[in-house]
Amino acid sequence: MVSKETIKTITVLLISCHGIHSEPHCSKFDYEEKLLEKMVRLEFLVENMKKEMKILKNEASTTLGNLQTERKTWENTLMDMKDTSVQQLNNAVQKAENKVEKELNKLADAKEALTKEITESFKRPEVAFSARNPSETSLTDGQTMVFTEIILNKGDGYNKEDGVFTVPYTGIYMFTVQWCLYGSKAFYFDFVANEVPFQMTYVYRKNSGYCYSFDALTAVNKHDSVKIKIRSPYSGSVLIKSPTNHWNTFSGVLI
Repeated sequence: MVSKETIKTITVLLISCHGIHSEPHCSKFDYEEKLLEKMVRLEFLVENMKKEMKILKNEASTTLGNLQTERKTWENTLMDMKDTSVQQLNNAVQKAENKVEKELNKLADAKEALTKEITESFKRPEVAFSARNPSETSLTDGQTMVFTEIILNKGDGYNKEDGVFTVPYTGIYMFTVQWCLYGSKAFYFDFVANEVPFQMTYVYRKNSGYCYSFDALTAVNKHDSVKIKIRSPYSGSVLIKSPTNHWNTFSGVLI
């Protein structure tokens, strides 16, 4: 690099040369002048290059720093995303396990209920009733016979207030009625289920009093009603009431 003192000296000589002669006869300095000019230009270029390199270095350093910061940010973001994803996955797995457990519990409860229902369906229920002492001995047409004194009522199907047996379980039932009549008395009667007769018959006693039994078999559903209805009875007292000797009874049993 050319020093500042050298540049000043050369400049003074050039000025002196041009000042002494009216024409440029300092040809011996042409080379040095041109060389100096080139050196000055080169120094200027070098200085500019240094400045540009310094700027580029600073920019590169800043860019590198930014990239490192951005890289760190991305690493932290990825780690957060990883942790979040793992947590979300764990939560999803836990929810799925809870849902499966609930469904399994529901299935277990349904299985238990079904098993209980099947067991109950195979278990034969006890249904049987028997009642005596009709409320009336003089009969009327269309009358439902009411037997007021319960002897047996397994399943609580018979109602002594209205004479109706309400079926507690679906199945086949055998119903029996016994009539004790005065002599020369008669009447028709029906076994009725849901107001529809399933057995119709007639009882008559010509001479002295006597008792007769009648059976009827039918299939009925739960909550169906069964009763005895009178048709075309003789007038006056028809049935004998004797607590010690003659019982008029109505009974039924699930078979």
